[in-house]
Amino acid sequence: MRRPAPGSILRAMKPWLRVSALVKIVFFEFIAVFCLAAATGGYLRTHGVLGCPPEGTLGASGVFFVLAGLASAAWLLWRTAWPRELDLDFRPNLKLGPIIVSNPLIKTAFFKFSTTHPSYVFVDLLVLASVYPLYVAGEHGPEITGCGSVSLYLIGRIAPGLGVFFPAFRLFSWYVLRRQSSLEARGGVWKPVLLLWAIVGPFVGLTAFLLVGDKLKERRLPVVDAQSFAGGLGAHPDLVDHLVRVRGVRLRDHAARCGCENKRDPKDCKVGALLVDLGAGGQVVVHAAGSDSADVFARGDGKIGLPVEAIGRLLRLPDPKEQPFNVRDCGWREFGDLPAAGRAYLEVEYP
Repeated sequence: MRRPAPGSILRAMKPWLRVSALVKIVFFEFIAVFCLAAATGGYLRTHGVLGCPPEGTLGASGVFFVLAGLASAAWLLWRTAWPRELDLDFRPNLKLGPIIVSNPLIKTAFFKFSTTHPSYVFVDLLVLASVYPLYVAGEHGPEITGCGSVSLYLIGRIAPGLGVFFPAFRLFSWYVLRRQSSLEARGGVWKPVLLLWAIVGPFVGLTAFLLVGDKLKERRLPVVDAQSFAGGLGAHPDLVDHLVRVRGVRLRDHAARCGCENKRDPKDCKVGALLVDLGAGGQVVVHAAGSDSADVFARGDGKIGLPVEAIGRLLRLPDPKEQPFNVRDCGWREFGDLPAAGRAYLEVEYP
């Protein structure tokens, strides 16, 4: 069997060496984005922001985030605005039992690597995708969920902004400032970018597929509105304990808030209930506890009569006397008498 020539092995390793250098860029960019976002959010929180009073101090962790973020950002910006041509070296090792030594038959090979290139924008996209969960986690601001969520909300807004800044600065430096590396260092630079995406692409694709799949499941749920739910739950007992999409209009300009244990922050509540009118279908109490309550608060704040949609499990209206812990009498006294078609109960839940 013919053995591959040493030169062919080194040529095959060239793109992979550059991939390892790209991974280093992703790592330091993520550290810069996350640490600077956390430090900025913490600083703003200590000085009061978005209607919330000043709270806490920056502390040792905040100082660490500042130093780590600035150091990583400076490293990235320096290598972007002043491109360098690095010599990456590779030499296969020879294993002699437990001893590993450099293979004396193959000389060390050196490959050029450019610290910046327009194609690296596709590498920066990985960092931007990694901070998207922070944006989703901090979707609602303190005007909805109270000042306890202001830090997460700020991080979820600052981090994507920083994630966009680095690729924008990379393109600006390359095309406007003309900070470009030599043609030798740029040779085949797209190959390691393509290899990196070949590794992480399936995971990104799977995540996107699952997210789209969840949205499609929501769209396929039966719709409960004035037309399809005429007569109320009494006329449609087959929908009890099923996931549905409720479409109606607000009957009040705000959602009922319960479980508000923080007396200094009246919007820091754990349970929410929204009264939705379905016309001939009666009314539905949209109820949520825990993290899902933020969606109810957000949907409930607005003018009376505006359309609203909610997803959850349709149930019969529970009796607060029989289930006081589950219901907590949230909104019962405010919602008034039952309409002729009755009132159903929707516990927010997603497929």
